[in-house]
Amino acid sequence: AAAFDRARQRAEIWFAHELAEVWLLTAVPPDAMPYEDRGWPALESSAAMMSGLRTGSVLDLGLLRPGWSSWGQVLKDCRPAWKAPLAPDRFAALIARKNFTVAADRGLIDDLYRQLFDYVLASAERLSFEGLGLSDQDAAALASVLPMCGRLQELDMAGNELGSQGARALAEALPRCRALDALTLAGNRLDERSLRELRRTRAWTPGSRGAWDRLLCPPTPRRCHRPHPPLPVWASPRRAARRLARSPWSR
Repeated sequence: AAAFDRARQRAEIWFAHELAEVWLLTAVPPDAMPYEDRGWPALESSAAMMSGLRTGSVLDLGLLRPGWSSWGQVLKDCRPAWKAPLAPDRFAALIARKNFTVAADRGLIDDLYRQLFDYVLASAERLSFEGLGLSDQDAAALASVLPMCGRLQELDMAGNELGSQGARALAEALPRCRALDALTLAGNRLDERSLRELRRTRAWTPGSRGAWDRLLCPPTPRRCHRPHPPLPVWASPRRAARRLARSPWSR
């Protein structure tokens, strides 16, 4: 019981750490409380997806179709729909409507999420949401959080479905991202008008230290600055240990 209580006090680590594999059990028996109505799953899913999905390491097993026969099918079927991270106050309002077996857990989860937000987003220097199928609505939700990422230098949103509305939301948020130096938008549905709107933010962005093609990538991969991809979950133990040593939780 003591070990369980200690683990619960830092439960956000188990779901947000970059070396963890998270399986979301969203399918429940008919007579059980729905997954989306419960408080702890709200923290678990939000933590797992906060900094962008890691391919194959966050799975929604409730999406698995009957008769599956291979791990490849599990990876294909169970990739969850990405959700934009919420600001701490918005998350607090969300869990106010959730159900808890222990009422005191509501305050605990609120505190854990605020700590997690600081670890993962507020202190992040690079965030990657590449290839997640993000829509304009997703971009608008993410844009509302970006100004809180005070150390963010690189943002990768390549290979999504962003259009004019998403570009407008980003254009409004970027001037408040004072450290941002590289934005990758290759492979989106951005027209020339959207690109012009984003270009106008360059003069307002104090952190733009590099050339223009580092701050804004037009939708042509060959002309785009592409940061190195994140370490895959099957990386060697030595590389995984080096990455773990740089993690905020190891300090």
